[in-house]
Amino acid sequence: MDSILPIIKILLVGNSLTYFNEFAYKLKLENINQDFQITIDTIFAPGESVENLFKLFLYTSKKNIDFNAASGKYSFWVKGNIEFSNFRTLISKYDIVYLQNQTLVDNNLNKIIEAIIRINPQVRIFIFQNFIPISWSELIRESKAKEQLKFFNKQVSNRNISLIRIGDYINDAYKNDGSNTYLDNNLHLTNEGTNLLIHLFNSKIKEYYFKDYRIIKYIKKPCYLIK
Repeated sequence: MDSILPIIKILLVGNSLTYFNEFAYKLKLENINQDFQITIDTIFAPGESVENLFKLFLYTSKKNIDFNAASGKYSFWVKGNIEFSNFRTLISKYDIVYLQNQTLVDNNLNKIIEAIIRINPQVRIFIFQNFIPISWSELIRESKAKEQLKFFNKQVSNRNISLIRIGDYINDAYKNDGSNTYLDNNLHLTNEGTNLLIHLFNSKIKEYYFKDYRIIKYIKKPCYLIK
C-alpha cells in the first residue's frame, strides 16, 4: 500500500508583485512530484496592502467603502469585530500563510500577524521581503532596507515567522550589476524573478517540514544580506 503524502495547505495573500507570471499556478506545478502535496488558496488584488486584501475578502457585502478612512470599524483582527469569527475560521484552515505587503514598516501588518499566531499557533507565516527601487541612490536603498528589516525584527519575534528574502537578491543585483533580471520596467517580477520567489518559498517549506534538507543557493555569486 502506498504511503499517504502529507498535505500542506497554503494561503497566498498579495498584490501584483506576487501574482504576476502565474506564481500560484507555477508554485503548484513545481511541487507535484515532491514528498508532500500542497493545496493553494489565494487572496489577490492589484496594488493593495495585506490589510486591505483581507478586508476586501471579509467585507464582501460592503461596496465602495474607504477602508483607510474607517480603519477602526474594519479591524477584523480584533476579537469582537463583526468579521473576526470569519477571519479566525479562514486562518485556522492553513499550515502556511504567505503575506506580501507594500512595506514591512506597517503596524497593522504586525497586528494581523500577531492575530494569526494567536488563532493558529502551529501556522507558518512567510513574509515577502520588499526591495528598494533602483532609482534611489545606493546609500538610500541600503538605509531603507535596513530600516525595514530592523522594524520587522523588532516587531516580529515568533519562530514560526520567516522572511522570504527576495529583496536581498534584488538589491544585490542592483548593487553589483546596476541592472536587474528579476524585475521588469514596471517593477513587477519577471519570469526569472517569479522562479526565484518559488525557489525561496520551496526552500522554506522544506526547511520547516524536512529537517535534513539543505538550502541551495539560487545564484552563483554570494547573496548580499543586510544585517
